[in-house]
Amino acid sequence: IGECLFIERIELNGRHLQMYRIKNDPSVGDYLVRWLPSNQYDETIDTYNFSLWLNTQDFLTPYPVIKPFQLKSLNDGLIYGVKYYQHRLLSPIPSDMIELATRLAQFHDILPRHKNHDVWKKNTEKRMRTLSRVRDSLANGEWRSGPDPDRLCEIAKDRSLDFIRDDLPRQSLHGDLNYRNAFVPTVELDQSSLQVMLLDFEDVKHSVLPVVFELALVIERFILVHDLDNETAVTAAQVFLSSYQNKCLHELNLNKVDWVSILQSLNLRSLCVLSLIENQGGDIPEDEWKKFFYLFECVKQQADLWHCIAS
Repeated sequence: IGECLFIERIELNGRHLQMYRIKNDPSVGDYLVRWLPSNQYDETIDTYNFSLWLNTQDFLTPYPVIKPFQLKSLNDGLIYGVKYYQHRLLSPIPSDMIELATRLAQFHDILPRHKNHDVWKKNTEKRMRTLSRVRDSLANGEWRSGPDPDRLCEIAKDRSLDFIRDDLPRQSLHGDLNYRNAFVPTVELDQSSLQVMLLDFEDVKHSVLPVVFELALVIERFILVHDLDNETAVTAAQVFLSSYQNKCLHELNLNKVDWVSILQSLNLRSLCVLSLIENQGGDIPEDEWKKFFYLFECVKQQADLWHCIAS
């Protein structure tokens, strides 16, 4: 990395992350550096190359400044770094939701240009087949996963939930968009042209899926996670959806979307992912299981709110 002024470890909700801000001379600019396990090397190289490609498509994202490289210490991990920006996170206000929708529509429209787009389709099909088999194993009791296997079995048996949705058109998505990997730079750019920046593209390679999956998760993760009154939440969600429809290049009909079913299906998919990891010997913190059980129940409790958004 070379000489720097100081290194600051990043915290989130009081918890230290394997992420560091490298403070450099202003002429160089600061870096955001991540430590990752060695088994994520290929995935990180793909993310590095994808970020470089995005910047060639006039889609500004934090520019990679440190190509992933293996370490002989730190548990044989790897280091990867991007340009650091002073920033703020997005708020559930109409202006921010318009910016996010505009940026996301642009991102979705760019993705089919990538040379690996057909590979992403095959990756997605393979992943969905795997997760469908996991679901079947959970539903028939062959697998008993997590801290509440009976509840998980009950959810998996509900055939009204469908995270495949062959009836809906598919397109390339971000795949894991949440409030921590989208931000607005507050310095270093022309203030008149500030745009939302997106991060963390690891899931793009297996996320050729119905666009309503991404839109539903954005509303859940950027709007409904906040303690808002219903009117404010509905307004923010409707502004986001209408702005996305206005900016995307493909025809999109959201009139008959069952948002509750979609979100519950996506939570089931996440639980299947955790079950797969556990079955392969991975260690899943109990809080991670609880998060998706909680979100599954929240969607039911917010059904009236989702009906208002849809109207």
